[in-house]
Amino acid sequence: MRKVTAPIWLSIALTIGIVPLGSISAFEWNIQVQQAQERAAMEAAMREQPQGCPEGSRDLGTGGCMFPSPPAYAVIASHPDAADVWVAAMYPNRDSAWNAALLQCGKVMGGGCEWGWSVNKGPIGAALGADDTVHWAIGPDKKEVQRRLDEICKPYELGCTPIGFFHGRSEFRGRQKYKSADNIRYPKDPNNVRKLYGATASMTGSSYDGKSWVATGYATRQEAEKVALNICKMKAKNANSCAVNVSTGNGVIAFYGEGAGDSFMVEQSEARARQAVAQRCTRLKQACSVFTVYDARASGVFENSRPG
Repeated sequence: MRKVTAPIWLSIALTIGIVPLGSISAFEWNIQVQQAQERAAMEAAMREQPQGCPEGSRDLGTGGCMFPSPPAYAVIASHPDAADVWVAAMYPNRDSAWNAALLQCGKVMGGGCEWGWSVNKGPIGAALGADDTVHWAIGPDKKEVQRRLDEICKPYELGCTPIGFFHGRSEFRGRQKYKSADNIRYPKDPNNVRKLYGATASMTGSSYDGKSWVATGYATRQEAEKVALNICKMKAKNANSCAVNVSTGNGVIAFYGEGAGDSFMVEQSEARARQAVAQRCTRLKQACSVFTVYDARASGVFENSRPG
């Protein structure tokens, strides 16, 4: 370690143990001595500094160093009964982002929020399935996340509709109507983010007689399915053969004929349902007709059959 050297005048004064004469007091002299020692120590430390930039930084070639940005975390929160997601981004650690995202999800949905997380540039992708189920995936880059979402959404005739891609440095403040100091992405349609469900039930197999029962506007999928099934059991000729056909949240249920048979298609909207039916029937080379479309959010119980 380099020896700290004081100014020559200070060294001589300290050696012979005198305080200079004049207007300066002993107290002021001691202050000056202390300051001179501190300056000497600082100069020695600067001489000890290694050349170049510290490890982990990059030399800009202009006498300055660029230091890496601190990690930035993002967390996506979803709920089985929500048709959208909450995202917290630009947080210094996973726990702070987790708390922010789940707090906002919980304010709307109560308990049961689920979450996934990302750091720095690794994106999170979210998409909405035909039955309004939210799917999300994480990966090293956007292309891989999209590939994973496409794989998840394969069972849907039209695939999923995108909700968005998010990462640790996504900025939401000022880009939506919600004003908040926290960097939170809120659902786009808060009035309809909580799903209402619809379901259909009918006799199955050889017992099917062309009739089915539809229950819509229920708070949970289980409730909608239970009502549709119970009505089928009360009305059908063979109650033991009743079973739920389909159920969905927030979207629609399309009843259509596929050749000589009857079927149901769930989708996010009537337009998408008709498109999905047409695409399926073209692929299967079947003649199809959409008879009735039921809105899952509209409260009601219906007996359903082919018109005419």
